Amino acid sequence: MAALEEIITIEEICSLRTPTQFLEWFEDKLREIKERNVINDQVILREGIAKFFYEEVFPLYRLLQNKKDAWSNLKFKNVYGNQSFDVEIFGSKEYELPSFLEITIADQKYEDHLRMWYFAEHGHVCMTGPVTYTGTKKTGLNVSVANEARQHAEMNQEKKDLIRIAITGKTSKSYPENTGLLVYFDDYVAFSRYKDKAVMDEFLDELDVDWTDKFSALYLVGASGNQIWERYRSEQEA
Repeated sequence: MAALEEIITIEEICSLRTPTQFLEWFEDKLREIKERNVINDQVILREGIAKFFYEEVFPLYRLLQNKKDAWSNLKFKNVYGNQSFDVEIFGSKEYELPSFLEITIADQKYEDHLRMWYFAEHGHVCMTGPVTYTGTKKTGLNVSVANEARQHAEMNQEKKDLIRIAITGKTSKSYPENTGLLVYFDDYVAFSRYKDKAVMDEFLDELDVDWTDKFSALYLVGASGNQIWERYRSEQEA
């Protein structure tokens, strides 16, 4: 199987594109990844360039799928490195649209990594069962994932807790003026139903984290691409 680095380079990723250009480019890459059978441990475990591609580029893809028409006059550029933002936005912006985006993944717990490690090892995994483990990668990991269904409301609450933690963690840092925060989360199990959108809206409206001190906008995007929530500083301060 091919390595992801044979298909994608950092320089290519970090090109300036309109939303339509970005979506076309990204979808071409996804097709090539599928055709060349690059769904391997590197992708599952987010190793090498896969970490950048799936944890920073993919969230932008899902955001632009939902905003391509409204943001058609803008251009976007992923930025690689340890700077205080992950995307730079160019063009005439209206209504507090950000000049930069910081991206964070809400459900990136060690247990989630181990769930994917289990999947890579066994070829199957329960997405709702709790993960238990002993040992380390150095001493030898022993990972177990229970084949256990859970209440949907319980999984939604757990996801909300993780989103709150992710937002709180980002508010302790410094960012350029007019930076928006994009929170990306897995909505294939929790928040997977249409009626969950109202549940998340209520959660965001009552969120007890003051993100407006650091960010001009907050975007919450599901990994499925089916759902997006957005809030702006001016709305919170009105």
